[in-house]
Parts: sequence; C-alpha cells; structure tokens
Amino acid sequence: MLRQIGLAKALVNFAELFNANDKCESIHSQSRRMVLVSPEPNFWFIAAVELPKKSQSSSSSSSKSTVKGKPKASTSKAQPAAEVVYDYEEGTVHDLAIRSQILHGYEKFKLLHGSFTSILDDLGQEGLETQLERFFTPWAWSWNLEAKPQIAELLGLPLQPYHSSLTPLLDGYSATLPETVIPVVLSQTHIIPSTRYISAAYPSALAEYLMAMIPPPTAHAEDPIASSVDTIQQHNPDSKSKDSTGLFSLPTVNMNVNMDMRKWNWQSYLTFGKGGAGSSKSKKEESKEEDQKDAEEVPVPPEGKEEVPETSEEDSSSPKSTVELDSKALEDALSSEGSLRTAATSESEAEHSPEPQEGGETVAENPDPDTDTVDETDAPSDEDSAALQADLVSSSPQSSMTILPRPRAPSTRSPTPVPTFTSRRVYLASSEDSIATKKREVHYYIRNATMIALVADPGPPSPSEMEEVLSVAAEHVISLLDDIEITTQNAALSKLSESLPTASKILQTPDQYAISTGRYFLQSPGFTSNSSHLQNATALMDMDPDVLEVYSRGQNPQYWHVAKRGLSTSEESPSTRRGTAYLEVFKKEASLPDVDNVLAGILRKSGIAESGLL
Repeated sequence: MLRQIGLAKALVNFAELFNANDKCESIHSQSRRMVLVSPEPNFWFIAAVELPKKSQSSSSSSSKSTVKGKPKASTSKAQPAAEVVYDYEEGTVHDLAIRSQILHGYEKFKLLHGSFTSILDDLGQEGLETQLERFFTPWAWSWNLEAKPQIAELLGLPLQPYHSSLTPLLDGYSATLPETVIPVVLSQTHIIPSTRYISAAYPSALAEYLMAMIPPPTAHAEDPIASSVDTIQQHNPDSKSKDSTGLFSLPTVNMNVNMDMRKWNWQSYLTFGKGGAGSSKSKKEESKEEDQKDAEEVPVPPEGKEEVPETSEEDSSSPKSTVELDSKALEDALSSEGSLRTAATSESEAEHSPEPQEGGETVAENPDPDTDTVDETDAPSDEDSAALQADLVSSSPQSSMTILPRPRAPSTRSPTPVPTFTSRRVYLASSEDSIATKKREVHYYIRNATMIALVADPGPPSPSEMEEVLSVAAEHVISLLDDIEITTQNAALSKLSESLPTASKILQTPDQYAISTGRYFLQSPGFTSNSSHLQNATALMDMDPDVLEVYSRGQNPQYWHVAKRGLSTSEESPSTRRGTAYLEVFKKEASLPDVDNVLAGILRKSGIAESGLL
C-alpha cells in the first residue's frame, strides 16, 4: 500500500510541473485502475481497483515426435504447465463513478464530524486519525465495487414529479418564518426544495441523511385489506406463540379437566325427565322458596328514602340484571286488560252508534260496502303499552331490582395535538468557505412518511427566539402537509389518462430520461440505467468542455443513448452551460431526427428551464 501511495504522489507532482491547475485524477494500467481525489487542500483519497479479468485459451500443446513401430520414450522430466493469459475488461470500471462514490463518502463524513481541516485544527492529528478510522473502515467494507454503477448516482437528488406545483406552497410556508430558517420537504425517494433551500446550496448528503431517518409507511396504510381481515379475526398482537391456535386459527381447548358432571347446574329442560317423579317438591313450591330467599336478601331502605342501585358496565352485561316475570301473572294481567279494553270499546261503540231508523235498519256511515271500518281505539297506544309494562314490572313478586337507563357520557373530542419538532445537530459550511464547518441545528417533523425540516442558517436565533419560531412553524405545518397531499393527488388524477395502458405502450418499451440541474434531477417513472454508453458520454463531456452532445447507438439491441448538456446559459457568463439531459430510446426504427424531437419534447414538458433550478 505504501508503494502505491508513493507512486501516486510522484505522478501527482510530475503532472503539476506541466499544469498546476490540472491535477492528476486517475492512473490506468493493464490490470489496475487508480483514482485520485483531493476533496480538500493537502488531503488525498487513493483508490486502487483491480480490473475484472477472463482467462484466454492461448496455451499451445507441445508436439512430440514418435518413431513408427517403436514405443514412446518415457522422460522423467515433467512438462511445463501452460501459461494462462487473461483479458482485462477495462470498460467495466468508470473513473467518474468511483470518484463520485468517494466524494459521497467524504460529504457524509463532513456532515457528521466536520471537515478534515477543522478537525485537525481542533483535535490534532490523533483526533483526525481516530475519526477517519472509525468512519471509513466500515464504509470501505460496505463499498460494493462489483455492482454496476447507476447513472442516477452522478446526477444528484431526485425531485418530486410535481415539484413545480408544490414549491409555491412551501414558499408560502417559509414566508411565515424568519429568513434565517430554511424549510425543505422530504420523502424516502424525493425532495421538494424551497427557494431558500435552493439558494443555500446545501450538500446532497444533508438531504440523504434526513431521508434515511424517515420511517416506512405503516402496515395498515400499505395494506388496508390485511388490516380489515385482522380486525374481523380479532387478531391479538400480544400472542406470540403459535401453539395457542389450532385449526383455522381457532384457539385450542384443554379437554384434560377433571370435573364432576353431577355438580353442573343442569336446567330443568336438560334433565330428560329423570328425577321428576321422585322429587318431593313441585315447581311452584321451589319458586316460592326462591322468592322468599330473595326477599330476605334484599335490604329494606328507611322510610322517606329510595335506594337506587348502582349500575356499571359489568352489571349491565351480566345475566343478574335480567328481570324474571311470572308467566301466569303476566297472562292474567293481559287477559284482564283485554277484557277491560273490550268493555270500553263496546260502550264507546254503543254511544257513537247511529240510532236505528224506522223499520229497524241502521244507516252505515261507510259508503263503500266492501271496506271494513277500523276503530283506532282497538290498538293500544305507545303510552298505554309503556304504562302497562311498567305496572307489570312493579307488580311482579319476582322482580328483585329495577333497571335504570345508563346515562351517556358527553361526547367530547380531544383537541388536535400540536406537532412537536425533533432536532439534530450537523456540520455545515457556508457557501463562501466550504472547509470551515460549524454546528447547525436541524428541526424536523414527520407525518405519513413525509418530513418537513427546518435548517438554521448561519447566525441562528437565540433559544428563546427559536422556540417562538418552532411554535409558529407547528401551527402551520399540518395545513402545509394537507395541501401537499391534496395537490399531489389532484396532479396525479389529472395525468391519469396518460398512464392508461394502450396497445402501443404494452408492446413497446417506454423511453426513459433523466434531466439533471447539478444538484437535483427529474426522472421518468422507474428510471434505472447502467448503460456504458451514457457513462462514456459523461466521461467524454467531462474531459472536453466543448463537447455538448453525444449520440450513440448499440448494435444488439439497436437502442439510442443520448447525453446533452447546456440546457440553459447564464446571462452573466454565456459560456457557462448548465443542465444535462440523458435519454434512452428503445425503438429500433427510430432515426436521429426522431430521437432529437423526442428529447426536445421532454425538455419542453418538464419545465425545468423555467423552474429556476438551472
């Protein structure tokens, strides 16, 4: 390792002799690739990567001369082993991908611990070595160099597809906060930056660090059908053992219980006539004895006071609260009441009946002879039936208690709790000096897998002022998240017709694209590409600033791969070109003008040039 470090240092010093501004960044050999990265002055990363190789069958078999009719002469010397020649796949390792991964690890270290220079000034060399070893040792072991690099790793942070409609909502929310507080909305896969956040130009490691803290959506939100099934089956989350359930998820019953069946309280209709003849007491005598016992057990309240029994949820659900009525008393009461009502109706009919005319005929008031007249007095009213039921309950000798209606508790809804922000401390540098890092506080709130974070800019307010800022932010954060969800749903519904499957969409693989602004990028749904054509195009544009477009087409399959930069130019410096677009067209019959038209249409629909991100 020391030998490789010495070689790299010598080559860097040698390259500076020709051009001090153009540093040596990579060293290529037949079997190895060395990438040199200098994130800070006087600090270097050196990554030595061995190229993948395949064996080549180049061994030639030695010819042996034999004499006809004579056996071969046996030689004691062993034949030399055939030399194995390897073919190294140099195109599979890309310098830009390795460099971006190294810088990504450095930015993460800088966010959590600070820059190398600041640590060296504060803690010294030993403190810097300790922190470097603690961080980069597990990072290096988790670095997977065999995986093909994705082109999206070079583009920045993925924007929310409807960011142009959501950014004004976030800017309105930031207007309620001081200018030193910068808001940003994040999810696990996308970012919605505010105008303040874009101008602050924070590193992508900050957003990725916050995205990693967002928990995944809950199981009930992801699968409502599964939650409803659990509710129907009365799923108990506390039961962890599977032995407690039997077939069809039914609880098992322990049948090994020693119980005396003779002590069971069998009802009279379950005796099947056994013991009926030999019993010395009849049913009426048994009921009278039970009534006497109940009367003795019930305490008599003092005069002038009525004792109201206390009712509870257990009493209302228990079988003791049911009122037992004597069937014969009930029948007698109903028959007497019916006779009284019959007499009353007969008297009322006699009073209201028309007098018979001459000849003994009675004139009927009903003009239609086919319809029968119905007297409303025959049907008891609701008040009479309620009074009758109350009289029966009070007069029954077996009623042991009075059931009172349970008062309903007033329905009071608890007020919506005010959201609370959680804080984390990170190290951030100013836009003027990228090495001087200082501690900053980041306050965040998460709801439904969506995070809103507030970053305190240099010169943060005092703790008392920050509490007032957080209280104001908490008042408006719920309405902001609701507006974001509604706007996202409406935008998705408006574009629902475009996502409907057609015959051409089903048979033809859709084109995919990614538009990068340097820090952020907008991509087509499900964009994934590890194309070597796009990697080589990016390396070519990085080597030569005059290259603006790279069009390439594969042989098998014949797909188009396009890389174009310079989507917009700055008015201050027209030579500065910003923005890069990557496009893959999966149409074999597409020509070069067709691909150019597809790219122009994508750039026009994206609105990335008018968004102010370039």
